[in-house]
Amino acid sequence: MHNSTENEFRALCFSGGLLVNDFPDKKQDIEEHWDIEVTLPLFGRRKIDVKGVKYTLHHGGAPCVWWEWRNVRGGDGWGVPNGLSRVVAQSMPTVREDDFLAGWLPIWRSESNRP
Repeated sequence: MHNSTENEFRALCFSGGLLVNDFPDKKQDIEEHWDIEVTLPLFGRRKIDVKGVKYTLHHGGAPCVWWEWRNVRGGDGWGVPNGLSRVVAQSMPTVREDDFLAGWLPIWRSESNRP
């Protein structure tokens, strides 16, 4: 089961006409840190790890990006390169609702050295 942020991002990809190639199994989601694979016009096939908006305080504060070096299991978090070509997309509050993928901030891109 996917969370609402991932579902929102997937719906935007479909409605925006992006070619959705694949979804991870549970192991790939946890260990490889990706939620959807799409074909981006300028970058080709990319795996995208979708992150919900975070705030500096538990009940409000300023929106911010939390970088995960270690996950809750003690393994590498999503912020550690893992050899996959992927993008991390962070949901962010926005005042512009008219653009495709408005409110989404690409915060990190990792390029694979694999063919």
